[in-house]
Amino acid sequence: MRLRRVPACKDSRPLSPFLLAQGNINMRIQKENKLYRSSSFYAVAFLILHGLELVGVESSPDSHRSVFVLKDSPDRQKLLQVFNFAEESSPDLLVDFRRVISVVKNLKEKLYQEKV
Repeated sequence: MRLRRVPACKDSRPLSPFLLAQGNINMRIQKENKLYRSSSFYAVAFLILHGLELVGVESSPDSHRSVFVLKDSPDRQKLLQVFNFAEESSPDLLVDFRRVISVVKNLKEKLYQEKV
């Protein structure tokens, strides 16, 4: 397969410092406000129990499931790895069960509010 050459843009003026600064600000805001979405109820409960913050609940456009929206964390991938693959007796999995009950009740309340 042969690649064809794309002609250069005729308007190749450099961007103004203002536009460059705006782009950097927007990128920084997006990085600071990263969100994580999941429809896995118990994985979300586990993440909340380990410090992630629930931002909201959205309805999924392609199914009847709801999607939980969490404020993302650098630890999220590690926590999900622990949730999915850690040994049953791993200290990383252990949590106060009273907190589990509270988080599950809160998530169910959010689900029912979203469906009404």
